[in-house]
Amino acid sequence: MHFPKCILLTVVVFSTLIKVRAQPPGAPDHLREEGSLRRFVRDYLAAGAPISKPIWPGTPEVVVQPGDVFGYILARHEWVQEATIEEIIRLSALPNPPAPQLLQLAAALAHTGSVRAFEAIQQHLRAHPKYVPLVKGCLVGSNQARVGAPFGALYLGLQSDVLFIRDFARERVQEMARFAGATEQFQHEWANGLLARYGRPPTDAEILADPVAEEVRLANPGLSLSIIPRARELAREAAEGARPAKP
Repeated sequence: MHFPKCILLTVVVFSTLIKVRAQPPGAPDHLREEGSLRRFVRDYLAAGAPISKPIWPGTPEVVVQPGDVFGYILARHEWVQEATIEEIIRLSALPNPPAPQLLQLAAALAHTGSVRAFEAIQQHLRAHPKYVPLVKGCLVGSNQARVGAPFGALYLGLQSDVLFIRDFARERVQEMARFAGATEQFQHEWANGLLARYGRPPTDAEILADPVAEEVRLANPGLSLSIIPRARELAREAAEGARPAKP
């Protein structure tokens, strides 16, 4: 069976980082209150980012792991990402950094695909032995980032002065354009990314010079004639309040 290369990229990148369990459909009810959520994050980080111990008893059918819940929360809350980055900095400064704990937090952060995660990996994890797959993992998840703007990290990657980052970002966008470009999900995600980048729907001149649009044209010249106008139209609708932003 032949799989699209973009799917293989995702599998390869994250298999080199850590085995990621399937995330639960949402945070448990008892963590939906702000105080409980903050206590969970504090205790999880203090416990060394455990991945194998259930966070509460009484789950006879599905044992929910703390790493699963933490990853779900991390992807949706900027303050949790900041707390994780602070912990990564603290651990990295230790004489003997705990490698499994540091990798668990770094991989979870990269999985969010956020701009903040991308910047933190660049700033604090360049010396980490998994630096390259961490960067790639962040770019793989960028189009679905829930904190900040979708596609934000990819835009930074396309404009990076680091060759492997720029090349991988280009490859990632082109693969998405080939295999997912015509889907509503891709177009909604990019439309929200365009709004975040320009503060409004892009002008003709801006879309002509837009780094993602350029890779879309290179990857799929014919389909780009419909992909790009559709993303701009969705951005216009969102800006005018004609539709809610996609979650």
